[in-house]
Amino acid sequence: MNWFNENAGVVVLILGIVLIVMTGLSVYLLFYLKSRIAVQRLSFLGFYSTSLDTHKNYADFVIGNKTVNTVGISEIGLKNGKIAFNLTALYREKTGLPQDAKLVIGQRSSISFRLTSEELKRTVVTSPDGKKKIGALRVYAVDLTGTLYQGKVANVRKLLLRLMEEEKATREAENAAEE
Repeated sequence: MNWFNENAGVVVLILGIVLIVMTGLSVYLLFYLKSRIAVQRLSFLGFYSTSLDTHKNYADFVIGNKTVNTVGISEIGLKNGKIAFNLTALYREKTGLPQDAKLVIGQRSSISFRLTSEELKRTVVTSPDGKKKIGALRVYAVDLTGTLYQGKVANVRKLLLRLMEEEKATREAENAAEE
């Protein structure tokens, strides 16, 4: 007991340092777990694909849930620059869901949808001067809390540019044939 009385300051200093380290570790662990579990994170993929049977081009999109929570989706779509195209009704139609069905991405799961060349061409914006414009192409999803998640799909943008070039070449060939 005499030793403890003589070295009480050192013991309190060591206990204080241990307490500060434990507090720091618990705060770090709290933020780490929050970023892994509590925050809903969605990932987006966009593929430029070609059908083996028909050799037609199409775009495949995947929206994945990277958390252990289920995510309810109120809207999914495609953004060309700053203009958004809501594809929720088209997704429901293609998957055979009723139009009032809730979209849900389960934990560590994903949903996917496909757009044909014609459907993809509808997302091209025509400016007031008549030029077709393709900006930064992004897939987006809005969850039930109103949080917007989006991801770039550069490969699909390349497909869209290629489709627009083919369409322009076809128009030029038709104009040349008429003359």
